[in-house]
Amino acid sequence: MKVRLMTKVSAATLISAIACSIFTGCTEKDLYNPERGKTELKPESEYFDFATTAQVAFDVNYGKIAGGALIEVFTEDPITYQTNNLYSINGEAVFKIFADADGRFTGNVELPKATEKVYIISQSWGAPMYVEADVENGKVVDNDMLFTKWNGEPMDPDIISSWFPKFLEAHDLPSIHFHSLRHSNASILIAAHVPITTVSGRLGHAQTSTTLNYYASAIQSADAAAADALEGVIRIRERAHA
Repeated sequence: MKVRLMTKVSAATLISAIACSIFTGCTEKDLYNPERGKTELKPESEYFDFATTAQVAFDVNYGKIAGGALIEVFTEDPITYQTNNLYSINGEAVFKIFADADGRFTGNVELPKATEKVYIISQSWGAPMYVEADVENGKVVDNDMLFTKWNGEPMDPDIISSWFPKFLEAHDLPSIHFHSLRHSNASILIAAHVPITTVSGRLGHAQTSTTLNYYASAIQSADAAAADALEGVIRIRERAHA
């Protein structure tokens, strides 16, 4: 009797265990799990082995006259010319920023890597309205021309020649040639005791002897002024010891 009871208990226990195992396995396998079989997406950088954009260094300097000017950067020429010298600006700028109080912006701008030219637009008073510049070696390279048209193109030299006399007359100034300003510049620098090598470099002279020959009189005047200053210092010391 005891043996039969134990046999019945053992059989019942075994059946229960098998049933529990089957039920548990089916439950874990058949229940919906949204995370099962899901593959984690890789970041974009792992799918592409090349960059589509690049950081380009900008150094825009309009001067204080254009402090706070809005600077807009385009990668395609946004200007469309119409009749009667009118124009329109098309498209959206890829970057916008306000210049600081000194009219300057220095920083990096993220642009498409294939960008070779940028068009800098500013409709604020005192700033160039349109500047076209090249992108080279990760930075914007502007031309080094002193006088340009509003769109950054070279200016006809005759424009300056015809404008300058009118400017002198309007401001009641003596009539001189525009080129005379070059000599005035050199003479002022020499009078301010700027080293002759620096003056020569600013004038574009290959040798300082050229500068010395052209501005000998200005150098002599500056030398005489230096001698007078030295004499004044000596006399002050002599009086102090008297």
